[in-house]
Amino acid sequence: MPLAEKLRATCPNERGMGPGMDATWFACHQSKDGAEIPCAGWLAKVGNAHPRVRLAVMEGRLDPEVLTPGQDWPALYDTYPQVMEQLYATCSGDMNAVGASCPHEQQRDLDDAQDAGSSQDEAR
Repeated sequence: MPLAEKLRATCPNERGMGPGMDATWFACHQSKDGAEIPCAGWLAKVGNAHPRVRLAVMEGRLDPEVLTPGQDWPALYDTYPQVMEQLYATCSGDMNAVGASCPHEQQRDLDDAQDAGSSQDEAR
């Protein structure tokens, strides 16, 4: 959950304000460390509120069409606080405890372990 909490700074707050120019982009959950790509859902829902995303569109480095959800996409949350509310609702126990994790983090850890295993198999 600490990583999810840090991502709050990439999104507008409950009042629709922010993020600041120094905020990072919200990375896709399928990104690899060091090779992050922006989250398509984040771009489509709140990317237009991020000053660096707007700058990238103005400079032609980002297609403005990515700021609109696709026709066949699943429903997306309107705000990141709604995402966090759902994450906390699906996580049990004291999420502030050392070593605490929830199913989302456990799945990510499992995916990372599987990716590492696949990389080792390919290297053989």
